[in-house]
Amino acid sequence: MNAYRIDRTYEWNYDNAPDLPPAVRAEEIPGRWDFCGLPMASPLGVPAGPLLNSRWIL
Repeated sequence: MNAYRIDRTYEWNYDNAPDLPPAVRAEEIPGRWDFCGLPMASPLGVPAGPLLNSRWIL
Protein backbone atom coordinates (compact mmCIF):
# COMPACT_ATOMS: atom_id res chain seq x y z
CA MET A 1 0.00 0.00 0.00
CA ASN A 2 1.26 3.43 -0.86
CA ALA A 3 1.32 6.23 1.64
CA TYR A 4 2.20 9.90 1.55
CA ARG A 5 5.84 10.06 0.51
CA ILE A 6 7.72 12.89 2.22
CA ASP A 7 10.66 12.30 -0.13
CA ARG A 8 8.47 13.21 -3.14
CA THR A 9 6.81 16.44 -4.23
CA TYR A 10 3.26 17.46 -3.43
CA GLU A 11 2.36 17.02 -7.11
CA TRP A 12 3.78 13.47 -7.19
CA ASN A 13 1.82 12.53 -4.06
CA TYR A 14 -1.32 14.13 -5.50
CA ASP A 15 -1.04 11.96 -8.61
CA ASN A 16 -0.12 8.76 -6.71
CA ALA A 17 -2.85 8.15 -4.16
CA PRO A 18 -2.70 4.97 -2.05
CA ASP A 19 -4.18 1.74 -3.36
CA LEU A 20 -7.57 0.81 -1.91
CA PRO A 21 -7.31 -1.65 0.99
CA PRO A 22 -9.45 -4.81 0.96
CA ALA A 23 -13.00 -4.16 2.13
CA VAL A 24 -13.73 -5.22 5.70
CA ARG A 25 -17.19 -5.08 7.21
CA ALA A 26 -17.11 -3.73 10.73
CA GLU A 27 -19.44 -4.91 13.44
CA GLU A 28 -22.20 -2.57 14.50
CA ILE A 29 -21.49 -0.32 17.45
CA PRO A 30 -24.38 -0.40 19.91
CA GLY A 31 -25.94 2.86 21.04
CA ARG A 32 -27.41 6.04 19.61
CA TRP A 33 -25.11 8.62 18.10
CA ASP A 34 -25.73 12.12 16.86
CA PHE A 35 -23.68 15.02 15.59
CA CYS A 36 -25.08 18.56 15.57
CA GLY A 37 -28.51 17.08 16.20
CA LEU A 38 -28.34 14.66 13.23
CA PRO A 39 -28.46 10.90 13.80
CA MET A 40 -25.27 9.01 12.88
CA ALA A 41 -24.69 5.29 12.31
CA SER A 42 -21.37 5.38 14.18
CA PRO A 43 -19.44 7.62 16.57
CA LEU A 44 -16.39 7.20 14.32
CA GLY A 45 -15.59 9.38 11.33
CA VAL A 46 -13.19 9.33 8.42
CA PRO A 47 -10.48 11.97 8.58
CA ALA A 48 -9.60 13.99 5.53
CA GLY A 49 -6.60 12.84 3.54
CA PRO A 50 -3.37 14.84 3.40
CA LEU A 51 -4.13 16.04 -0.14
CA LEU A 52 -7.05 17.78 -1.85
CA ASN A 53 -7.87 14.80 -4.00
CA SER A 54 -10.86 12.43 -3.75
CA ARG A 55 -8.65 9.42 -4.46
CA TRP A 56 -6.89 10.04 -1.12
CA ILE A 57 -10.22 10.06 0.71
CA LEU A 58 -11.17 6.63 -0.65
